[in-house]
Amino acid sequence: DLAVVDHYGLARDYEAGLRDWAGTVAVIDDLADRPHDCDLLADPSPGRMVADYQKLVAPHCRVLTGPSYALLRPEFAQQRPHSLSRRKGAHEPCRILVSFGMTDPGNLTVAALRALDKARFIHMVDVVLGGSAPHLDDVHNAIANSGLDVRLHINATDMAELMAAADVSIGGSGGSALERCCLGLPSISISAA
Repeated sequence: DLAVVDHYGLARDYEAGLRDWAGTVAVIDDLADRPHDCDLLADPSPGRMVADYQKLVAPHCRVLTGPSYALLRPEFAQQRPHSLSRRKGAHEPCRILVSFGMTDPGNLTVAALRALDKARFIHMVDVVLGGSAPHLDDVHNAIANSGLDVRLHINATDMAELMAAADVSIGGSGGSALERCCLGLPSISISAA
């Protein structure tokens, strides 16, 4: 009934091939840089406008843009009141969350850990990665060779709780940036895509 495409390397030619068996083709995008053959397109990027896709999709395509269409799991909405209330008033950051996605192909986690170590950050650091991250050994080594208090979370299923507990985040600027915004988590966002 439905094919959902969420991939930076796929576009119109691939999506057209889905029409043989999919009743509806939906695309999740955040670049607005290539043509699509779809019936529905969602781009939750802040500031994104429907007009950005005018020449990239067919007239029948329904285009949903802006953060109102962010695909966030319900636990982020559940954690929001608690997360926002604990951020009232200024205080020293005592817990930093480092997360560049489950695979972190650019090995930015190690760069962040080295920067925190060099800055002599003395409080807790939560690092989130997937079990198949290509640089997981490098992350283990960076943790072992640093003076940081690091908790490594492999295949974490409690991201909303980890974000709500953090005072600052260092991470990518994709979908997780919208999760951090939902929870009011101050962030250092690095474009990795």
